[in-house]
Amino acid sequence: MDIRAKMREADLYRSMGLLKEALDLYESLASGLTDGASADRETLTRRIAEIREEISNRDRETVRKIGAKDLTILRKTLSARGTVPEILESASALKELGLLKEAVAEYQKLFRLNCPPDKVVPEIVACALKIDPPRRVVEELEKFLNENRISGTDGARIRFCTALEMEKRGHGDLAIDLCRGALEMDPKNSVIKEKLRSLKARLSPGSRYDHLLEKGLV
Repeated sequence: MDIRAKMREADLYRSMGLLKEALDLYESLASGLTDGASADRETLTRRIAEIREEISNRDRETVRKIGAKDLTILRKTLSARGTVPEILESASALKELGLLKEAVAEYQKLFRLNCPPDKVVPEIVACALKIDPPRRVVEELEKFLNENRISGTDGARIRFCTALEMEKRGHGDLAIDLCRGALEMDPKNSVIKEKLRSLKARLSPGSRYDHLLEKGLV
């Protein structure tokens, strides 16, 4: 892969205002770098931080234009809704307004209503990655699951769905972490076992897990 060409592609997305697309591509490139590509890693890390700040500023500007009073009324109105379709609609509205943390919290309510994780997790990950780096997103997920005592097959399914989303975005190491956690909660799940095996087989040379495998630590 010509990383410089891909970086120029991401730069083009950014110049066109397609910040999410640029961020996804930058992060995918960063996750595939080997330990020796320090200059490229430094450049990508800087650009990822800059774009996150641009997205955050854009979202804050959107919220500012709404007005504090209207925003308070909106939050109260949305939080009073309790069925799955209502919560999905509320979360989507919050997301459109740039209230991403609130949208994540709204989507998380669906886990208590037995809503299928594959319907909820992609939305949560998409929102969360706009405000936090991937590893922080996973840490917040683990915190949520622990605080709400979601374990067993339910916890495994949520972790597995999150692993799939991280894999799509090029964060293979995080996907492996999540699959391992899911397998601990549901040890007999053959689908998770196969995905974990597949992820390990496709590790990039020089990645964190590749190094651990060489040392026989995973």
